[in-house]
This record gives sequence, C-alpha cells and structure tokens, in this order.
Amino acid sequence: MNKYKDYTKILEECVTIAQERQQQYGTAKDSIDETIKILATVFNLHLTPKQFCQVMIAGKLSREKFKHKDDNIRDVINYLAIIESL
Repeated sequence: MNKYKDYTKILEECVTIAQERQQQYGTAKDSIDETIKILATVFNLHLTPKQFCQVMIAGKLSREKFKHKDDNIRDVINYLAIIESL
C-alpha cells in the first residue's frame, strides 16, 4: 500500500477552502489589503501583500512545528498561491 496521499486531492481541497473563505470573507486581495491598513494604523507596521502572506505562512509553519494539522498545510499552500497571484 502506498503511504503517500494523492497530492492532487490535497490541491482540490485547497481550492475548496479558498472558495469557501472567499464566500465568507470576500476576496483574498480585499481581506489582505484591509488587514495591511489596520496593521499600519495600529502598529505603524507597513507590509506589502507579499510580506503579509509570508508572515501568515510563518505563523502556520510555527503551529505545524508544535502540532500537525492538515489545515495548517492547506493554508500554507493557499498563501503561496496568493503570493503567486500578486
């Protein structure tokens, strides 16, 4: 028996997650832009959309270090896709 999952199924799950989140929260671009504005106003922290995604990836990888959760990996994949779309 092959111990590896079919990675295309994981990618399909990522698409489903992205679509669900877009329905719930609007586009990733709008959400990221709004969060960046809040960070600038509250913390005087100025990030580009790419940098924001990289920070989010770091947070997901930090969580993954302590406890595996499929959601962490799928979120990393989606943040990488967002970076590629910028």
